Amino acid sequence: MAPHCRYAVVPAAEARVVHREEVSDEEAVFYIIAQIVMRGIRMSRVGWGEIPVVFGMGLLGHFTACFCRLCGAMPVIAVDSSDFRLDILPEDKSLIRVNPIRDDLSELVREYSRGRKADVVFEVTGNAKLIPDEFKVLHDQGR
Repeated sequence: MAPHCRYAVVPAAEARVVHREEVSDEEAVFYIIAQIVMRGIRMSRVGWGEIPVVFGMGLLGHFTACFCRLCGAMPVIAVDSSDFRLDILPEDKSLIRVNPIRDDLSELVREYSRGRKADVVFEVTGNAKLIPDEFKVLHDQGR
């Protein structure tokens, strides 16, 4: 556990052992970030056949979308105003890429959910001003 930085000095008790033969250094650096995202996924209780919408396709959003797929959610609607961020998502027909500047997000969510709207919404943009609009794609009693 350390702040986001290239190098950090931490007490040995806070260090995580990485077995080099199993995990590369490039993979190990994502451990804590992936752990934080996975906690959010578990708390959301997203599951098989549900439709989540993930707002923000930075690193946290990518992890969120991919973990939702691993939980059986389908389709997962990934939203970002950057085509670059959307384009680097893994190739998966169940990951629907939406740029809200170009695409009608509400219409696409209605289409993929057959009019029901999203079961779960994840806010990982860090922009609190977007939250009221994000509720518009969530069905009543959604999470």
